[in-house]
Amino acid sequence: MKDRSKDGLSKTVEELRDVILENYADPYFDLEKSIRSFPLHYDYLRKLFKTELGRSPLEYLTDLRMHKARELLSDKKRNRPIAKVAEDCGFSDALYFSRVFKKRYGCSPTQFGMGVSSSEAVE
Repeated sequence: MKDRSKDGLSKTVEELRDVILENYADPYFDLEKSIRSFPLHYDYLRKLFKTELGRSPLEYLTDLRMHKARELLSDKKRNRPIAKVAEDCGFSDALYFSRVFKKRYGCSPTQFGMGVSSSEAVE
């Protein structure tokens, strides 16, 4: 168990997770390059990450970004443009952000910001 972190993760997976946590909001963060910077084979590290955290590094990154987007859109005190929310969540393209958001939550970021729940949105 010496090779495990306090979270029960292997040191390498913990390091990759930390890199993702530190950089997820950066639109220029290159996940592929980060994975390849580790001294393990690319595919092996991706599988190890998925085994230990239950999702691939890309899914983990997307989950973080979508969680942040919901948080920002839920803040009624700050009426942010969708392009700014997208940028703050690590998306360089607001249209792509909107597609990912709608696919994930069943409503557009604009609808979500106006309080439309995914069950009320037309899919």
